[in-house]
Amino acid sequence: MTYFKMLGPLEVVHGDELVDLGGARQRATLGLLLLNRNRVVASSQLVDSLWPKNKVPLSARKIVQNSVWRLRRALSANGGSAALLSQPPGYMLRVEPEQTDVQNFHQRVEAGRAKCAEGDLEAASLLLRQALELWRGPALADLVESGIDWPELTSVQDARLDALEDYFEVELDRGHHHQTLAELQRAVATEPLRERLCGQLMLALYRSGRQTDALNAYHALRTSLVENVGLEPNPALRSLQQAILTQDPALVPVGMQKQIKLQMTGSSRERAEEQPRPADVRPSQPVPQRRSFSPFEPEPDGHGDAGAVSMPAVPVLRTMVVERKDVSVLIVRCQGIGNTALEKAAATIRDEVERLGGTVVASIGSIWLALFGVPETGEDDAERAVLAALTIRDQLDFPDASSAETPIAVHIAVATGEALVRYQNDNDSAPSVSGVLLDECHELLSQTPVGEIRVCENTKRATECATTYFEVESSFGWQVGGLRQEYLEQHDMPVIDREHDLEVLCGLLRRTRHVDAPHLVTVLGDPGVGKTRFVLEFERRIAATAEPVRVLVGRARPFVEDTAVDVLNDLLCSYCGIDPDGPVEWVQAEITGTVERLVQSEDERRGLVHRLTGLVDRRRGRSDVPVTDVLHAWRHLLGQIARCCPVVMIVEDLHVADDHLIDFVEDLPRSLPGLPVLVVVTARPDLARRRPVWGSRLRHALTMNLEPISDIAIDRLLELLQSTRNSGAKGSAGSLLAGVGDDSDARRTHMRRVLASGSSLLRKDRYPGGDAGGQVAAARVVYCQVTELPAQAGGAGR
Repeated sequence: MTYFKMLGPLEVVHGDELVDLGGARQRATLGLLLLNRNRVVASSQLVDSLWPKNKVPLSARKIVQNSVWRLRRALSANGGSAALLSQPPGYMLRVEPEQTDVQNFHQRVEAGRAKCAEGDLEAASLLLRQALELWRGPALADLVESGIDWPELTSVQDARLDALEDYFEVELDRGHHHQTLAELQRAVATEPLRERLCGQLMLALYRSGRQTDALNAYHALRTSLVENVGLEPNPALRSLQQAILTQDPALVPVGMQKQIKLQMTGSSRERAEEQPRPADVRPSQPVPQRRSFSPFEPEPDGHGDAGAVSMPAVPVLRTMVVERKDVSVLIVRCQGIGNTALEKAAATIRDEVERLGGTVVASIGSIWLALFGVPETGEDDAERAVLAALTIRDQLDFPDASSAETPIAVHIAVATGEALVRYQNDNDSAPSVSGVLLDECHELLSQTPVGEIRVCENTKRATECATTYFEVESSFGWQVGGLRQEYLEQHDMPVIDREHDLEVLCGLLRRTRHVDAPHLVTVLGDPGVGKTRFVLEFERRIAATAEPVRVLVGRARPFVEDTAVDVLNDLLCSYCGIDPDGPVEWVQAEITGTVERLVQSEDERRGLVHRLTGLVDRRRGRSDVPVTDVLHAWRHLLGQIARCCPVVMIVEDLHVADDHLIDFVEDLPRSLPGLPVLVVVTARPDLARRRPVWGSRLRHALTMNLEPISDIAIDRLLELLQSTRNSGAKGSAGSLLAGVGDDSDARRTHMRRVLASGSSLLRKDRYPGGDAGGQVAAARVVYCQVTELPAQAGGAGR
């Protein structure tokens, strides 16, 4: 019988003798016919495959005919069983399945996969190993060396890689991670972009007690994918990385748990080897049927090899996210304080950081560490960190003169840059951070005098349009002076590239008021596009109108257990004019007074007061009022306010809110029929992906997508500011260009930063002045306030 060997250099064996196949052209002709065995290959295809497109000789078809004639004579010598036939429009090589090593390879692979599906891992391993041993090198290696590169060869090579991955998976299921580790490392080095291979190597390294090497393997693959093809690793591989980070027990077979634990805790290899060596670790239940993949099938996601046989089983994991991202780190150190002062400092720091959208992630003794920019990176993270530093410093270092409190010696540092951050999306734990950014912030803190704030160069660049700085000669870093007066007033600058959108929004407010029908407007935009600045200008235009409109502004914050309660509580306390952390009796009295002014029925008042008080108590963690009752009470109160005058309710950053708040906001227009309520939401595009049908069920709903401000509009604004500056006019507008230079790109970048800079901190009526006290007051109300417009004389109204 004639036997064709394609898994390596091309060979034809008849009995025990090699058949002389002649020169390279004849061998290439036979190779292509074998890859298309039992199928007709057109003469034109042979010509195109044997010669480069621009080097085809005029006698190409004659050369092919001669090659076929010589091959036919060589294969038929000594009674060979293969038949090389002439069949229009070309030729066909007819062979039986058992006559090629390629077909034998596929048969053994399929048999191995079948045994694996039955749970017979030992037989599956043997069959897959036998299939792989048929390979003597790359398919048709001698032809490949001569420059042949046919698509059919890629399919054959992929089939080998798929079988190799199946074999590794079976061996890992058997607990043979040590035995396969070296071979896995060689395979990954040869095929660095095969995601399934990398996952198997990570698992083998992890089970061998080499957790760091397993994570390094993931990082190497991710770097290659991002740099070479612009893709992230597939979800299965990312889940495996998270499971390794959390040392998920499901990654280790039951029979190996003790051994792996010894290795992961650093015990000696000798002690680990004293444990019974895992034999074939078989599942206690039948292995579910695995899908068998052909190398010719398209892959599900269009890249990598995610479509191959599934990676080692990983259960549903905790939503731990590990990523490198830009954050702002704030570190506070207090000196020489007792336990009472320490408690006060801890409460002040946590309160101010959380009010400004940050998270206190750690505290050791009298040192606190806070993060801004997790989980979502914001355009104003550095500004919020610096403002938090100012308010913390002013509250601790300069207490209220009327109190008997002793000032606390405080040092604060802020650093901005890239760090490795770990956090969970379910909001039940604080994030953690590591990297050189922490070292830089600690170094800044060590050189910060008492009562001062130092920042790094990155923080200074990101916030210099909002904050004044002094250069420190004796050490690195910059010393914070205070908030610029022009920063507090910069929203007086003309709004550019947004006039049409603002007109639409103002027109919707007029329509809401005219027809007494609630409307929902959703403003979507990427970070830094100026969503908050846009709604600030909308508030400003409302204030310029003669008709009274009540404006309520709230912002959803990350890492809050119940976003709905958090936002609505602050709105309620601001509207009622109460301190959310004040005595319970006083809070209840203020809420009662507010409700009495709005509601006539005594029974209705009593129930409303009980549920609204529960809103404040829920924030303190001691309320038995269900959240649904709280939401119903706030909706009822909002309706009563709207009966007195039109209401504009603005909720910023809704994309980070929980489902309770998102559902509540979307349902507001439908639940307040016949009332002049305009609900304006700002969010990143994440909201549309999270809720694809957002607002579609409402009669009056509009979504606005803010695009980045064009260079032409920026240049017009720069011309205006330059003319103001050249004219010598006093004011903040011209001073915004001070120190920027004449480079057009630098000036545009500076103006974009100004226009997107900390806009939510700029509501003018929240800053009584540029003094420390004004800054503290601003920080306390920055996120959720009720702004009554137009302002009533003497502040009598609420």
